[in-house]
Amino acid sequence: SNPCDNAQEREAINRSGAITFQCMAAVTPMNNAGKAVDHLAVVKGDVDDLGYLFSEGLGDKLSISRYVYFSRMLNLFFTDYLKDLLKNKFPDIYTVYAGGDDFLLLGPWEQAIRVASEIRKSFQVFTGCNPHIHLSAGIELFKPRQPVMAAVTKTDEALEKSKMLSRKNGVCVFGRAAPW
Repeated sequence: SNPCDNAQEREAINRSGAITFQCMAAVTPMNNAGKAVDHLAVVKGDVDDLGYLFSEGLGDKLSISRYVYFSRMLNLFFTDYLKDLLKNKFPDIYTVYAGGDDFLLLGPWEQAIRVASEIRKSFQVFTGCNPHIHLSAGIELFKPRQPVMAAVTKTDEALEKSKMLSRKNGVCVFGRAAPW
């Protein structure tokens, strides 16, 4: 039998620090009384137009210290704040990488969709609701036994599709790109 089908056994696996994709995917059906598919999702996101923000965003006030400060603040969001957000609200989401101006996450598909929205909202607050600083994301679903790299490649394509929106600042999930 699959130890991930039992909530108590799954919790013991979680506490051990190691979790399989099968167990990660089992979260969604368990949370929905068995009435959901056990898929995983890859979420990839990054800040839109970062080169423009660095080159033009500071205007005539550009200096090395402002450039470094802006860079470090973005990195702080993706390395520290995002880490705490996931730990406290989305413990089943696994961070592949997060830092600089982007992130790649993996987890149960329903949580992945919610976490993308939560990251966007938190980033908006972090930037003081500045309408010129925003991010886009791509989300791609896959089965636990499918190759992860294929899902990551499709997620890259979804992210690019979200960046093709007229003002970017969107998400692509289930093959459809839309503003947040």
